[in-house]
Amino acid sequence: MSFSFKLYSHLGEKFEDGQLLVDHLRGVAEIAVKTNRMHGLSEEISEVIRIICMCHDFGKASSYFQRYLRGEYNGLLKNHSEISAYFAYYMLPEKYKLLGFMCVKKHHGDMGDAIDLLSNNDDVQKIACDIKKGIIELNEIYGQNISGFFNRINEDSFLREPKKRFIEQNKKFKTEDLIWIEYLWSLLLTGDKTQLIRGSFYENKTGFREEQVKEYKDYTRNKLKEEKPGIEESAIFGIREEIYNEISESIKRIDISKERKYSVNVPTGTGKTLGVYGAAFQLADRINRESKGRIIPSIIYALPFTSVIDQNYDVLEKIIDHSKMVKSEDVILKHHSLTPLKYRTSENDEYKDYDARFCVENWQSTIIATTFVQIFNTLFKVGDNSIGNRFHKLAGSIIVLDEIQAVDPKYYNIIEEFFDILCNQFNTFVITVTATKPVFLNGIELVESNELYFKQLDRIQIENYTDKEVDINEFCGIVAKDIEENPDKSFLIVLNTVKSSQVVADYLGLNCIDKEILYLSTEIYPKRRLELINQIKDDNDTKYVLISTQLIEAGVDI
Repeated sequence: MSFSFKLYSHLGEKFEDGQLLVDHLRGVAEIAVKTNRMHGLSEEISEVIRIICMCHDFGKASSYFQRYLRGEYNGLLKNHSEISAYFAYYMLPEKYKLLGFMCVKKHHGDMGDAIDLLSNNDDVQKIACDIKKGIIELNEIYGQNISGFFNRINEDSFLREPKKRFIEQNKKFKTEDLIWIEYLWSLLLTGDKTQLIRGSFYENKTGFREEQVKEYKDYTRNKLKEEKPGIEESAIFGIREEIYNEISESIKRIDISKERKYSVNVPTGTGKTLGVYGAAFQLADRINRESKGRIIPSIIYALPFTSVIDQNYDVLEKIIDHSKMVKSEDVILKHHSLTPLKYRTSENDEYKDYDARFCVENWQSTIIATTFVQIFNTLFKVGDNSIGNRFHKLAGSIIVLDEIQAVDPKYYNIIEEFFDILCNQFNTFVITVTATKPVFLNGIELVESNELYFKQLDRIQIENYTDKEVDINEFCGIVAKDIEENPDKSFLIVLNTVKSSQVVADYLGLNCIDKEILYLSTEIYPKRRLELINQIKDDNDTKYVLISTQLIEAGVDI
């Protein structure tokens, strides 16, 4: 028997005839539950998420909100989040009542201070009384008799209960509780906004194989052999192949049900990017197959600087092009502060303006190349709506932290604690990549022979000037003399501060007129930085003098 629903959740530009409240609630719940299942979390959590999503807009059933939609009312009684939060609190299992209340109450803003969040508004009882008039339709929406809620909401003790519970439990809260609320809130935000933008959930793509990376690697090696005959005899050429193969063999052997943190610690210039993409593709395929399709992983590749991300993403695009896969934003996505906000799917659907912004910032893609700033904001900007909506993407994902040595040691403990919880409870895998491994996020070393490679590539000669203090002017003189005495050499001068690097660049520009002097730091806008990097990389004849900062240390390929 059909039922004629009359309550609406939205009217306006996207829904000329209006969207029924029942359709919105069910759509949001379906998207969030399917997303949770894609990350491989339990059915218990799926049911909690379903309840939160079905309750989040309960307050829109009031006549005040219905009149507001039609432009007939704009008073405070139209507000729906708080009464919806109490309804979620009433409907949820005991263990999740408080978390669900907080998620629903702030699904239209930032979390803010918990005590303020849990303070109730006297209007909720008046709104509840009004909503009760439509109980027949609400019983149909929720598939059960919800009259018990209207009895509870009229009890002052019930209104005080969430805050009282928080105060009692506050000292018992742990980091994992924080992560769980971020995860649940993230899924609610993702479901709510995705239902309005796409109408269905974003599902990660499958079909990524290590062979795709290997084929591209072999193509570039053969091309290099044609361009530079005899290069295959060089030590570095063979070492790159050995390292790639060793990483691949290690991924085949590890027990992914027990080990979820890995390390690639090899010398600079040994092909880490291709090796790690090969490992990530191979690991994603294993996770999907061995979970019998239950987990469809994201690959999140993070690096310190935008210029390095641009280089890294260029490699990813070439791998995808070579394998003849569709190169759209729902397959691979570059996200940093200067990313153009455009989003096109492999079915050629294009999203614009706010919709494109949300899809990009929500990381609705399978492989995301991003910065440390973006991934650590996702982890630690707790309660920020504009960032927290993508927190769930960390679950069931392979997170690559390349150039991990760039992380400030003062953050090691908290990062380690978060990743331990994500790996143990949220099906997350972490690969750290560096030539200078810090004692941090230790995991299985995927290149067991790495010490041998470091010995084979002992390419550093240290000249020690620390017996006396050398000021910046003396340093400029030492460097200029070295450049003059070695006209057939290129030089890279790395300094600790932007100011000192500018002093050296100005000095050498005036005193080394026979050399091509280039300057690279975060003071140079990113597009120009990338142009300079490509200029150096593509020009094998000119002997450059490059003055830079620690920017160059974090994986820039020249």
